[in-house]
Amino acid sequence: MNVHFVNFNDYKKDLILRAETNTKLYLNTINIIKNRNFATLKSAKITNKISFEKDLSKEYSYIDIGNIEKGNYLLNNRLLGWELPNRAKQSVKKFDICISKLKGSLEKFCMILNGDTDDIILTNGCYKITIDDELIRLSFYKFLFSNDYITQMSSLATGSIMLDVKDNDLKEKIVFPILNEKEFKEMQEFIKQQEFFIRLRNEM
Repeated sequence: MNVHFVNFNDYKKDLILRAETNTKLYLNTINIIKNRNFATLKSAKITNKISFEKDLSKEYSYIDIGNIEKGNYLLNNRLLGWELPNRAKQSVKKFDICISKLKGSLEKFCMILNGDTDDIILTNGCYKITIDDELIRLSFYKFLFSNDYITQMSSLATGSIMLDVKDNDLKEKIVFPILNEKEFKEMQEFIKQQEFFIRLRNEM
């Protein structure tokens, strides 16, 4: 019989005992990443709080969970300010990374690649993550496409009704590998292609 255990000193800081973070899958995932050059989101700005003042007569492109795909987003959900739901909380800017905070939709994420973002509004069901350092930003963005990301986020989700990942856990407990020079250049090229694709798609 396989038995997993945890030392009290390993979790006494936040006093949350999660069975999922003591499985072999989670621990192996963390250990493999930590054995190479890795980073966390401690220096990133992470929020899902209100950050814009709604103009009732202005038309916005509202990005809800349903408008986000794996690495892409749609701007076809056009609503006047008075039509926006209460979940429409956040303004965004180019290169912000948006990820679902809910366990049932962790595969939903994107990077904002529009130059003009004045009319783009994001749901508070997503975290908006701003990373100034391009290497760390692209390292994290590539990580979002991996099973290691899903494993970590699923294991960190808590809640009695709607499981989600708390912002402190996202900042302090998620670990991801840093790109080497070749990978970094490949991701820069990928972002250029994705920017063209998103612009073309949203202009159709």
